[in-house]
Amino acid sequence: MSAEREGWGRRPRYDLVIMDAPATGHGLAFLKVPLVASEAVPVGPIGANARRILALLRDTERTALVLVAIPEEMAVVEAAEFHRLAKEDIGIEARAIVLNACHERRFDSAQEAEVLRLIAEGAGGRLPGGVPLSGALEAARRHLRRAKLARFYRNWLRKRLPLPMVTLPYL
Repeated sequence: MSAEREGWGRRPRYDLVIMDAPATGHGLAFLKVPLVASEAVPVGPIGANARRILALLRDTERTALVLVAIPEEMAVVEAAEFHRLAKEDIGIEARAIVLNACHERRFDSAQEAEVLRLIAEGAGGRLPGGVPLSGALEAARRHLRRAKLARFYRNWLRKRLPLPMVTLPYL
């Protein structure tokens, strides 16, 4: 007998399986397949297997739906919509959300103000290594904006989704 699972009643080979589903619209359609199949085929092996899969997806002891989004408007709005539709249409409750690629705050308030002041004054010159100061300031300004957006969308999600949240840094 092989180490792989051979039917519903045997112990699975793996303790944990992580599936990266498609984006919101396709991911929801993917999760609806067992529901639709179980309704379309009320008897026989196809309907029975669809009902087993649906029961597995709804079993909070064995399955956890974790939403993943990046800190951008479309992604967080879709995550909130996916959360609602998975619960209402399929009966699957999300257990957590991951906010991926978050720019972390690298400057304190005084440093942020200094970057913005230098940009407003049109500061010029070169940094060691010949890097133009204007380019470095522009990169710092973009970073400030991305870090601010990450904080904004983290707070937006926390207000709308009553889920534990993990934030991962932008690498």
